Amino acid sequence: MYGGNCAVREATTVTASDGLADESVLPTASAVPCRYGRLLTISSDRFASESVRRYGEWAQQELDLISSLVAPGDWIVDGGAYIGTHTLAFSHFVGPSGQVVSLEPRREVFRLLRENVEEINRLENVRLLSCALGDHQRSLELSPLTSDKEHANPGGQSVTDIDAAVSTYPVRVVTLDALDLKQLDFLKLDVEGAEASVLVGARQTIARHHPFVFVELNAIGLGAEVLAVMQTHDGYRAFGSISAAFNPHNYNGSTENIFADAVETGLLFVPKAKLDSIEALIASFRLAPVDSIDELALVLLHKPQYPSEILHSTAAGQRLGLEYPSPLAHRLMREQAEAAEAHSNERAAMQTAADALLMALTTAHAEKLRAMSSAAGSEIADAARRVEAAHKRLAQHERSLVALYASHSWRLTAPLRRVATILRQAWARSITAHFAKRQ
Repeated sequence: MYGGNCAVREATTVTASDGLADESVLPTASAVPCRYGRLLTISSDRFASESVRRYGEWAQQELDLISSLVAPGDWIVDGGAYIGTHTLAFSHFVGPSGQVVSLEPRREVFRLLRENVEEINRLENVRLLSCALGDHQRSLELSPLTSDKEHANPGGQSVTDIDAAVSTYPVRVVTLDALDLKQLDFLKLDVEGAEASVLVGARQTIARHHPFVFVELNAIGLGAEVLAVMQTHDGYRAFGSISAAFNPHNYNGSTENIFADAVETGLLFVPKAKLDSIEALIASFRLAPVDSIDELALVLLHKPQYPSEILHSTAAGQRLGLEYPSPLAHRLMREQAEAAEAHSNERAAMQTAADALLMALTTAHAEKLRAMSSAAGSEIADAARRVEAAHKRLAQHERSLVALYASHSWRLTAPLRRVATILRQAWARSITAHFAKRQ
């Protein structure tokens, strides 16, 4: 398959003096079902492993781009394979007739990679190398991975991060050229800052096979180094790739987005001879041409976490702060001011209309009250007049009675009225007795 002296082997578990190495890469209790097979993940990893556990995948939009560039029978090098998220996908893309060469320098992680590839998924088209890629062959001392809040992304720790307080272990560094690959169609590098060095050690391989080259992009400085190395190769065009960390169409169908608006950025180098064949793909994935550091900067400015991940720790970031006036910020501020002004005008118009309505209602109500008061006054006056007239009539009757009782005829007829009363009483008694006898 290839030459070189970096043997395919199983890495042993590291025993560090502080005991952190094994704890930091404790695998999940069982393999997690995912889009391209099953994976043991790292329990403390809150990025790639957590994505696999929640969504059954990691960087799927990036993998969708890569799958459009490779075909069955292709050869892919996975530089910085980690636990195998991309390796499993690459194995699926190239099929039984293709080949995947996966390299992972950390013993702790390589142990999981090997179990995921060989024991759990039994991939026969993948070859594993427990070594690092670089610009020349040598030996490198690595510190065990650490497990704390500052290292919640074990896959993001550089091989150059050495902790003097813990034991180290040696790992071989080889060049890609030394592997003497007979075929290479796609080279993927995610080696945490060593990408330019790896490309220097891959000059002959790239010149011989003209593969697609996909390189992780996290910082402008490192990206500029990669761009400079690849610009020494005649016949390549660079594009910036931006893909969301959260895939709404993820394998598990989860709608919970733990990555918010975070994106992954990369540089894709395309052989110019293949540009015409992927013109539609370049448009579909919105790949941005990158021919200068300025264009490289624009790609990273579209990465929301770039300020917090990279800029905040720089001297300029400490001096200037991260609240720089971007065009988006200016536009949002202008839109907010316009919206506030429109809202203020709308409130003023509504207040004016409300005041006018209140005045109209108050005027109408006052007129109605005045009309009601006038009508009530008329009714009260009329009732008073009627009462006064009744009083007058009553007084007249009282005077008539007094006059009658005082008249001569009233006194003369008094005996007759008494006789009539006696006769009525007698007649009533006779009637009562008559009915009593009949009973």
